[in-house]
Amino acid sequence: MAKSPTVYDVAQAAGVSIATVSFTFSRPSRVKPATRAAVLAAAQALGYVPSASARGLAVGHTKSFGLIFWDGSTPPAGRFDQVNAGLRHFPRWVHEVQYGIERAAWSQGYAIMVGDGDASDVDTTAVDIAGRVDGLVLLPHMLTPETLMRVAERIPVVSVTEGADHPHLNSITVDNRQGMTDLVRHLVEAHGIRSAEFVGATGTPDYRARFAAFRDTLEEAGIPAPAAPAAAFPTSHDRTDAYVCRTDADALALLEQLQARGVRVPEDVIVTGFDGLAAGLIARPTLTSVRQPMHDLGVAAVELLLNRIADPESPTEHRRFPVELTVRQSCGCR
Repeated sequence: MAKSPTVYDVAQAAGVSIATVSFTFSRPSRVKPATRAAVLAAAQALGYVPSASARGLAVGHTKSFGLIFWDGSTPPAGRFDQVNAGLRHFPRWVHEVQYGIERAAWSQGYAIMVGDGDASDVDTTAVDIAGRVDGLVLLPHMLTPETLMRVAERIPVVSVTEGADHPHLNSITVDNRQGMTDLVRHLVEAHGIRSAEFVGATGTPDYRARFAAFRDTLEEAGIPAPAAPAAAFPTSHDRTDAYVCRTDADALALLEQLQARGVRVPEDVIVTGFDGLAAGLIARPTLTSVRQPMHDLGVAAVELLLNRIADPESPTEHRRFPVELTVRQSCGCR
């Protein structure tokens, strides 16, 4: 295989320094027109393409953003072929938001570097990616305070999660509390439930906000509220009128399990979700849920990064998006 031409080859062919070649591609306004034309002609003749990483170092940016998402229920890499039959697996909330981020970034000429971390390595992934990008989006914020400080003081960071209160951190979230309140009130007022369980661990601020609103709304209606979420998927439906799941993915998984045991939804028990995934539209029964503007969250994340890049001294921004209750068959609505 022939050796690729280098900046040194172009400099020699054009009779200029390597710095001049670098400026021709990174800061053309600083190079005389005649010199720039000579460099470009030499580069074209040699088939030289400037390194994106080197060009980024020269101008102080890479025209790329990092995206780190943590989703403990995502199947291991290479195993989607074993789970494609299940609607609950893909696409998920993180993938819908990621799509919005990618579309918005690409429209502004930015590439996306994606890191899929887990609870044990997300800090390492964040530090690695942060050193190679102009800004970072976290879905959701799972970094330790020490790592977050290291990263956020170096590049703009946006957290798409509830309660991201940090002096260097921009954040975007949805009104988790209002969404869950509307959902539980609907179950009480329209369907007369007198008991309910919350399904799913509360490992993120968003899930904790949803569980708190679930409890508060039941108590306001005079209905006993469970002290904690269900530790695992329920094995019996006899003790409750409704299962309120923290996400659509959990609700879709629960629907499969209940149907496998011959439990009818919603005739025997109500099941609801939270997110508004497209899979809920084709589930049987269709899934009652609280719809988030997932694509808009991604677009807003990119907007916040661009704002901080344009003005590094601007104050941090925190945006909260409204959500919408969508009633379907799984709660008894038609």
